[in-house]
Amino acid sequence: MLKKKLILKKGSLYNSFFRITAITLMVVTIIISAVMNFYSNRIIYSDLTAYLYSAQSELCQSMDLVINDVNMASVRLLSRQVYNQIINDDSITYEEKQRRIKEQLLSQMKEYDNIADVVIITKEGKSYRMADDENLSLPDKNFLDKIDDSGKITYSDGVVKDKNGQAYIMIGRKFRNLDTGRINGYLVTYVKSNNLIKIYNHLLVNNSFSMIVNSEGKIMSSMDSDSIGETIYDYKFSSIMGKNLNHIDFKGEKMVVANTSFDKQLKDIGFNWYILTYIKEENIDIITKQISYNVWIISTVSAVIAIALSFLTVAYILKPLRRLQAAMKGFKGGKQSIGIAKETKIHDEFFELEKAYVDMVERIDELIIKNNEEKEKQRELELAAMQAQINPHFLYNTLDTIVWMAKIKKEPDIEKITMALSRFFRMSLHKGEKYITISEEISLIQSFVVIEQMRFPNELQILYNIPDDILDEYILKLTIQPIVENALKHGVRGKKENGKIEINGMKYDDMLIFEVIDNGKGFDPKMLDEFDNLDKSKSGGYGLKNVDERIKLEYGSKYGISILSQPNKGTTVIIKLARREKQ
Repeated sequence: MLKKKLILKKGSLYNSFFRITAITLMVVTIIISAVMNFYSNRIIYSDLTAYLYSAQSELCQSMDLVINDVNMASVRLLSRQVYNQIINDDSITYEEKQRRIKEQLLSQMKEYDNIADVVIITKEGKSYRMADDENLSLPDKNFLDKIDDSGKITYSDGVVKDKNGQAYIMIGRKFRNLDTGRINGYLVTYVKSNNLIKIYNHLLVNNSFSMIVNSEGKIMSSMDSDSIGETIYDYKFSSIMGKNLNHIDFKGEKMVVANTSFDKQLKDIGFNWYILTYIKEENIDIITKQISYNVWIISTVSAVIAIALSFLTVAYILKPLRRLQAAMKGFKGGKQSIGIAKETKIHDEFFELEKAYVDMVERIDELIIKNNEEKEKQRELELAAMQAQINPHFLYNTLDTIVWMAKIKKEPDIEKITMALSRFFRMSLHKGEKYITISEEISLIQSFVVIEQMRFPNELQILYNIPDDILDEYILKLTIQPIVENALKHGVRGKKENGKIEINGMKYDDMLIFEVIDNGKGFDPKMLDEFDNLDKSKSGGYGLKNVDERIKLEYGSKYGISILSQPNKGTTVIIKLARREKQ
């Protein structure tokens, strides 16, 4: 009976372990599959969006080149006086003028594949063109009036078609005599509409189509040549503007559309056009459904494999556990579990585990002892450090006592330098605060200067140009004083004539800018590292780079110090800080 209970217990443990493992694997697999399916769909739309807008941007650039090409072609025509000479030559017939101008135009326009025809129309209504008269209709009066009213190149509101149904966009400008500046008529260029969208064909995805429309919704160019010239009456640009794919109904079908307007350069010359790319939603859905199907198939197979592996893993894990259980039953009563690894002859993973456990316990004991010893040493060091500390108030009181003693004994120099030293320490410590006002930083500098002037009289003149409206601004403590100290020690000290240091401050937008200018020896900025190391190693103060690093760490990388210096011409240090409230 007892044996049967043990068997049932083993079976319960085995089943529980297997069931928990299998359920966990299935839940994790389902979650991962759902997440993968969700993000794969998002990635499809994201990549498709990025690709379409990138392709449309390329088309805009290509259109810019085409328009510039047409513009340059018309400029080249205007620059040649031969056309004006032929038109104004009354000795030849109109037919001869037409023949000669056509010959000139064909010769000059042969390198422009996008241009189908060029027409010159005089103010008298005479027209001269490159193509056959019967193939394309001449511009109407409305378009010519539009050219008259515009001071730049002008495009037609719609397209014109030849007898073969090919569509063209008219681009016109005033026909001007560049020598006299006189306007003699109109120069109209017919651009092949289909050539514009052909630039885009190789960039499209499968089962998509694109078109170019103007601001009124008229189709100026399209992959479907039959639709060129039509108007999209239900089209609303505002509803699909932006850098995301938009879902709309187009001619009774669910569509995804990407919309990009022509760049500013083309808009400035009147081309307020848009590129539209349409993809049927069902085409995208087919892709996403296929990916979803593949993801779920892979997930299901992975789950089955994972469950099978968990079955084998559980069996493998429990086998040595049962072996260990049998070994433990053979031990005498009262023995500690720590003795299992020492006495058993079964040298398997659990033997190594028990042995490792024994070693770990012994190691922990050693570490506890060592940790207690180190804590004791640390307490001793802290006590020693505490005993060695100087109470700042004791220091201030002592300095104040020296001041009063100097006053009593009528030693003004000692009184002055001691008061300056006391103020310097008070401002430097400043209750441990990181930020002080500019006024307090200036007081700190003034105390330092007083001490230095007492040590080296008649050696230094210092000027302060700090506006009153920034004196209450908070800045990082000890940002200007170390620069002044550096200017004194490495700049003006030792000069034959009096040294001068000028401190300027100003407020600019969200920045505070300070200048420390000296008329000292100056130095090559390449020697900055050498001076900086000297500053830190000998004076015990802050080096220039140290100050710069502190500023950058506190305010950000765009703030800090910059140095302008030339040998024998002095040095200017510029300090840039961010304006901020007290921290």
